[in-house]
Amino acid sequence: MDKLLYSKNITKAQLSKESGIPYTTISGFYTKGTDNAKLSTLKKLANYFQCSVDYLVYGNIDIEDTLAFDNFKNLFKNLNHEERELIYKAIKVMYRKKEKIALETREEK
Repeated sequence: MDKLLYSKNITKAQLSKESGIPYTTISGFYTKGTDNAKLSTLKKLANYFQCSVDYLVYGNIDIEDTLAFDNFKNLFKNLNHEERELIYKAIKVMYRKKEKIALETREEK
């Protein structure tokens, strides 16, 4: 949670006020963790921080990757169908190239 607060440059009190989640609930994440958190609360937090519930619960997802992906999704939403198709095709080409390199690397060993 600290990384997320830092990324938005806010305090727990500001988070409480802006998200509508009681301060005691947010503070409880620091003392009790998220094991007994309500799904509705986690969804509110995920929506506020533009991250996944998985990140909030497990914390094993790189926040930089999460933020970059969220930025990509926001940009992608503003593209028309033709532009989206071009991006999709480019990603498929990159993925195939990555698979080919990985296969060649394994064969060399």
